[in-house]
Amino acid sequence: MGSFLFLHLAGFTSQARDVYAIYNIDVTGNSGLQPNQLGNVLRMHFEKLDSFEVIDRYEMGNLYESMGATKLTACYSKSCLTEIGQKLKSDKVISGSLDAIGSYYIITLRRLDVATSEVDKVLVREYLVNQEQISAILLLAMNEFLGIPNPEALYLSLTKKDAFANSINHPYYPRLRTDGPRLGMSFVTGEAATILARPENQGGFNAYPWTFHFGYQFEKQYLNSGNFQALFEFIPLISGMEQGRFAFSFSMLNGIRSNRGGWEFAFGPSIGFTQIAQVAQDGEGQWLTNKMWEEKYPGTKPENGFKRQLDSRGDIALAPYFLLAAGKTFKSGSMNIPVNAFIIPQKDDFRFGISVGYNAKK
Repeated sequence: MGSFLFLHLAGFTSQARDVYAIYNIDVTGNSGLQPNQLGNVLRMHFEKLDSFEVIDRYEMGNLYESMGATKLTACYSKSCLTEIGQKLKSDKVISGSLDAIGSYYIITLRRLDVATSEVDKVLVREYLVNQEQISAILLLAMNEFLGIPNPEALYLSLTKKDAFANSINHPYYPRLRTDGPRLGMSFVTGEAATILARPENQGGFNAYPWTFHFGYQFEKQYLNSGNFQALFEFIPLISGMEQGRFAFSFSMLNGIRSNRGGWEFAFGPSIGFTQIAQVAQDGEGQWLTNKMWEEKYPGTKPENGFKRQLDSRGDIALAPYFLLAAGKTFKSGSMNIPVNAFIIPQKDDFRFGISVGYNAKK
């Protein structure tokens, strides 16, 4: 009884696997690809699955001797594929075609049941023309043919024209690019906003605590791998023109961006020019520079000393900031539309804004 049970279980756990013959892929159009080359690549992907017994390419090569190379060159009919399957003693024969039409490969995979000489499964899919990624394209087609989930990022990169550019779907344009014009608004809160609103005779600017800005973003990518890229961003901006003033700033940011979704985060220094003075408030509520204080109250000093701050009567000075930014790039056809929000945290005030750009680069 024990021996019978052992033999029964051994027979149950060692079920024979189907024998698959992977034949050439017929090629039409000016793709530069060869049928036997594609057949070898597809066969390699089937062998990696280890789910079938796949006839190797050397056994397939013996067919040229038994059937003749001329016949095998155009052997894609059911009768001819059945003959191949019978000679190789396979259960199934996988074949198909690749048609290069415009910017797409139309790939068809067919599975022929040798016993019935009938095609029992067909897959037809479109992929972006990309000869360097033909192995990945055949892998996607095979996975879908067999019902195996595909990596979403890879699938989108090789099937969707509007997918964000990366090293997979644009080997010669290896990144999503958002360099181009920038325009938007920035806002100031805290003490700086109060100073901006003061009259000019009190050191203010008689201005609103917001301004329009416009400029240009330059990019330099230094890493692009998988779903992400790392880059430097250089952004000169001009602002204040709508209030009759001129302010210039320059930001140099280090960023990371998703090639898949267009999300981005960046940070780095920003440098601008502003007017700074040593000021103090007297008993009458007037804001005086150190020179004005000396003229009005000679030989005395303010009780709390002078304070170095923004003042329209001061000297022009370099003002460094630290900038944080985040955003997302939207895509419409070949147009990229980056939308970013940024903040500049400081001790006495808080600055923030939004910036929008556009370009039509891959």
